[in-house]
This record gives sequence, structure tokens and C-alpha cells, in this order.
Amino acid sequence: VLLLKDCIKHMTPEHPDYDNLNRALDKVLDVADYLDHERAKAESVNKVLAIQEKLSGLQVKLVEPARTFIKEGSIIVDKSEQGGSSLHCGYLFLFSDLLLECTQKASGRFKVQNTFDLGDIKIVPLPPETKPNAFRVLSKLGEAHTTFSTSSKGEVEAWIGAFQSAIFSLKKSDMQRRVLSENRRMAQE
Repeated sequence: VLLLKDCIKHMTPEHPDYDNLNRALDKVLDVADYLDHERAKAESVNKVLAIQEKLSGLQVKLVEPARTFIKEGSIIVDKSEQGGSSLHCGYLFLFSDLLLECTQKASGRFKVQNTFDLGDIKIVPLPPETKPNAFRVLSKLGEAHTTFSTSSKGEVEAWIGAFQSAIFSLKKSDMQRRVLSENRRMAQE
């Protein structure tokens, strides 16, 4: 890439190879972008596999073609409003379509406590005066919820931003799938 850019930089637009070198540079940049994208996909699959190996109690297949890893971290789980034991340390794994609420074992492994489908939940930030640095995961029907707290305002904002981005992307890809399916159906008629 650098060599092509350097050649083009020292060449006048009238040179017979100028256009060909520019096209070659565009193609090389396209290939580099493609390779970067594929490398990132492979790294994401490896990350999901590594997480899957650390989990017990998982009721779903974690490795799926469209599933990518987004974020993980320690969190405080508050189930006191549901009659459960009040506060305990938890660990979240956020994927492109799924949230896993876990507890960490002494061995470094994780036990899955809850699995949330991102298409079926809503994230609600809680007012700082009520519960500082907290957000609630609600089922779309509002029947069940879990409250999570972090150690700082920046951390809760990072989690909420990651959730919002993942949910938006999931809705967008679902919409694209529906449009493609409808287009195929209409083409067959």
C-alpha cells in the first residue's frame, strides 16, 4: 500500500500508469479491509468459544454464526424486589443477541444463572437518587426484571451504551432478514 501510494504521489495524472495504479491501490485497500473484517470475525468466534468453555449450566448453544461477543464484567445483582436474596456479586457476558448473568466460582469458571434474549428485553437506567450506578433489565411484557449495579457512573453508562448498540443492531439485522425474506417470497409469486 505504501509503495503504491508513494508511486502515485510522485507521478503526474498524465502518466500512462497513473489510473492503473490508482485502481490497484483501491483493490489492495479493499482486500486489506476484507482481511481485517474476517480476522475480527475469527477473533470473535474464538472469544465466544473460550467463554463457552468457562461456563456451566448453559441451556443454549453459545457458538452461533451470527453471534458476536461484545462485553463482559463484574456486576452487583439485586433481586431484593423479587423476594430473592438481596445483593450478590455477579458477572455478565453480553453478546450480539444474548445476555448471560452468571456467578463466578472459585475455580474461575462461571455458572449461568439467567439467559436473556436481547430481542425480548428492555434496558432501563435507574435514577441516581433511587439506585446510583444501576440499570434494570426488563422483559418486554414487564413481568420479570433484574437490577444490576456497577461501581461507577462511567461503568453503568458503558454497559447501557453496549446494550443499546447491541439491541439496535439486532433489530436492524432482524428487519433486513424480514425484507430479504419478503423480497424472495414476492419474487417467487
